[in-house]
Amino acid sequence: MSPANPEHRGKGLGKFVSAAATQALLEHGAQYIYLLTDDWRRPAIKGYLKVGYVPIYHKPGMKKRWQELFLALGLNMEAYKESAEVNNAGDRDVE
Repeated sequence: MSPANPEHRGKGLGKFVSAAATQALLEHGAQYIYLLTDDWRRPAIKGYLKVGYVPIYHKPGMKKRWQELFLALGLNMEAYKESAEVNNAGDRDVE
C-alpha cells in the first residue's frame, strides 16, 4: 500500500502511479499482473478498475462482494463483465 499525502488525496494521483507501475511490469515481460486489496479501500479500487484491472472471483462469495462494491462505487459492473469473464475463464465457478 502506498498511501497519499492527505493534501493530495482525491486528485487521481494513485491511478497514475498504478498505471506507471503496471506499464513498467509489462515492459519487463510480465504476462500476468494481479493486485490484492481490501473492500474498504474504495478509492484505490476505483483507480485500479480505471487502469484496467478486473475482479477475479477466487473464493466463494467474491462475486457478491464485488457486486456490492460496484454499487457502492456507483459503477456499472456489466461494463467490466466481459474482461472479468476472460480473466476468470480458467477458474472454477466459486460464486
